[in-house]
Amino acid sequence: MGKLKAYKSRGEYKGEPIYPHKHKDGTYVASPSRFEVDYVYVDTEDELEALVRSGLGARMSSPDIKQAASLISANNIALTDSSSPPVVAKTVLPKLSEEVDLDFDSTTKSRKEQAFLRAHISGGRLQATCVLCENEYPLEFLVAAHIKKRSECSKSEKLDFDNIN
Repeated sequence: MGKLKAYKSRGEYKGEPIYPHKHKDGTYVASPSRFEVDYVYVDTEDELEALVRSGLGARMSSPDIKQAASLISANNIALTDSSSPPVVAKTVLPKLSEEVDLDFDSTTKSRKEQAFLRAHISGGRLQATCVLCENEYPLEFLVAAHIKKRSECSKSEKLDFDNIN
């Protein structure tokens, strides 16, 4: 196995070692969150190590455990091979830039009401108060969100500006 290793933290296999999960297409996944939209696909364990050292989590699994891969946070991943120098992001990127195009095409959906909600809660100001921490921030750092899952909201609920922010 490679240099990255973690252990199952709960369930039937608690304490069992897990390693970077290699997907069917040969890639590994690093991510700052469990959401697939945030996944960073890399081709080698060295690239994955660099992203883990930078603070991203990694999808990990074990060939001996028949469970789906889990996203493990960077602070729960051990680096098992200390004999070679650490792989860090700035050493991987130049090599990577020679191998592949650094730009990729993507298609995303955006929430049309987001800009209108920000304008509504700010009252036209360039800053607004975060309802969670009560600190003042520039509008571009704030996200208007629903307590109820947006996908379960009716159109009228999505547009009920006074009750969703």
